[in-house]
Amino acid sequence: MLRGNLMLLLILDVVEAILRKMFFRIWWGFSFSLIWQNMCCLHWVNDLPGTFKQVHRVLRDDGCFMGALFGGETLHELRVAFQLAEVEREGGFSAHVSPFTSAQDLGSLLNRAGFVMLTIDIDEIIVSYPTVMELMYDLKGMGENNCAWSRRSMLHRETIAAASAIYKEKFGHKDKDGVPAMFQILYFIGWKPDKSQLPAAEKGSGQFSMKDIGQLEKLTKEIQKLKQISTLDPRNLEAVNELATDLDKLQTAKKGNGNEET
Repeated sequence: MLRGNLMLLLILDVVEAILRKMFFRIWWGFSFSLIWQNMCCLHWVNDLPGTFKQVHRVLRDDGCFMGALFGGETLHELRVAFQLAEVEREGGFSAHVSPFTSAQDLGSLLNRAGFVMLTIDIDEIIVSYPTVMELMYDLKGMGENNCAWSRRSMLHRETIAAASAIYKEKFGHKDKDGVPAMFQILYFIGWKPDKSQLPAAEKGSGQFSMKDIGQLEKLTKEIQKLKQISTLDPRNLEAVNELATDLDKLQTAKKGNGNEET
């Protein structure tokens, strides 16, 4: 049984490599302005650096690569529970959750593939289940079973029961029944370099700190006080005008920041 499962995994791995090569050869003479991948396959790809390089190759200059995939903290509760249960019951542990990439590694891989102006965002979605068994059945129904080569071919009932108890004890809800499962989603945007793109500003060239935007009201009151003082002493007028100019720039930056958020 174990030999048959290993042979099936080897065949699937070879088929994946063949299909990936066929896909990129089909589009060898084409180029795209946008390639979008949404939670469908990147977390299953064995050669993620090679895939990013192929995507970079078929993109036009100034083309955009956008996507989302599961992050490294996905299902960390399940991973910890099974590791502790196996160490306690069997004296060692193996992988029971498929490996995922982290946000830092994702940025490094995209940068190494040639993408620039990277943007990476992280979202964490908490889903509640009655017990660990419902979580495992749900993962099986999603087609997200563990596919690690180092995984064991079977799980003992005692180990599963221990993992369920550890999961509930360490991560269970305090105010209600059930257990949470965290799915970390990494969203990314990368661009293929082009001469039309604006270069990044030099380090240290900024004139204002974003921390000062939250102090606009305080700065406004200080300027008003200085204006009142300047009427008594004209020598302070130049300093007041400089502060007023800085305040206008900060207000403009704050408005621009608000527009981007909306």
